[in-house]
Amino acid sequence: MNIGIVTNSLDREHLTGPGVYLYYMLDSLLELPEARPHIHLIHYKPFERSLYRRAREVIVPRLPGLTEVALSRKRFDVLHYNSPPILRPFFSLSSKKVLTLHGIGRLIVPHAFSRWARIEAKYLWPVLFKAIDKIITVSEFTRQAAIRYLGIPPDRVCAIHSGVGEQFQPQSEQAIATLRARVGGPYLLHVSNYAPKKNSAVLIKAFAILKQMKYPHRLVIIGGRWQASPIPALVSDLHLDGEVTFAGYVRNTELPIWYSGAEAFVTLSLHESFCFPVVEAMACGCPVIAPNRTAFPEIVGDAGLLLDEPESPDKVAMKLATVLDDKALADQLREKGLKRASRFSWRENARKTWQVYQSLL
Repeated sequence: MNIGIVTNSLDREHLTGPGVYLYYMLDSLLELPEARPHIHLIHYKPFERSLYRRAREVIVPRLPGLTEVALSRKRFDVLHYNSPPILRPFFSLSSKKVLTLHGIGRLIVPHAFSRWARIEAKYLWPVLFKAIDKIITVSEFTRQAAIRYLGIPPDRVCAIHSGVGEQFQPQSEQAIATLRARVGGPYLLHVSNYAPKKNSAVLIKAFAILKQMKYPHRLVIIGGRWQASPIPALVSDLHLDGEVTFAGYVRNTELPIWYSGAEAFVTLSLHESFCFPVVEAMACGCPVIAPNRTAFPEIVGDAGLLLDEPESPDKVAMKLATVLDDKALADQLREKGLKRASRFSWRENARKTWQVYQSLL
């Protein structure tokens, strides 16, 4: 049995959501004795990543058509894509095809995506997905959305939750104290790359309201693309330059201390299919505040505070103040979050993914 997994999203220094998913899924899949001998990792150029030394590495041309010719010669039984293979004649391949669908936000909140992204989803995805034998979604919410918005038959799409890395766990009080001293005091945390769907302007406006209420906290934003976004200008307009820290990219090995030291983690995203940061925050014992929509209720459950009106800066500020003022509530959320996060296992994700491959043979 030959399983080919397309891994080009791993070939960059900083991994975003789909890359994080692929890395940890593969890391656990290659730990399964029954799976490891059959796994081939397919990408377009050499890249230094330890996973490539643990499996059979396959490098193919990047040009559409030439890629498929090279893949056809390998005679893979199953090919697994980590994103829709737009502009590629993959349907010409005889292999069974699996796609991990990380979300369809461009159909649910189209105003938060580019025109090309909307065109892809509306006109190309339905055609492409007819050639996919099995679609994996990272949440039940996304599975139901794929059935509803894309007309995918229910038996061709299955939900397999992502996991959380083992490094995400509460850190020592000494390490937390050191970090808080470096930040300049207590802080709230947001982790994401900038995108319109993140609803970031509301987060900044809500934080401004907290500062007007004399809370001493700072806001730390971790992730990329923020400096080139409209958000720094809004921070300046609201006179928050000394109160908001754009920390840029932070390695996964360093993120646990940032989660552990925060008074609360907050995201106001208009659409998420899973949202790694909320699970990572819970795993580190950080209280979570998130919208009561898309996948958040499924992932957070009762282990965080869910917002019915994430577009309202006043409502968001009041919810944040509730956590900051009520120590008993914050402690309860920390305890519940730790239990909730333990449900999300990469080992279980890999085991179920392997079962999907086997079901197609």
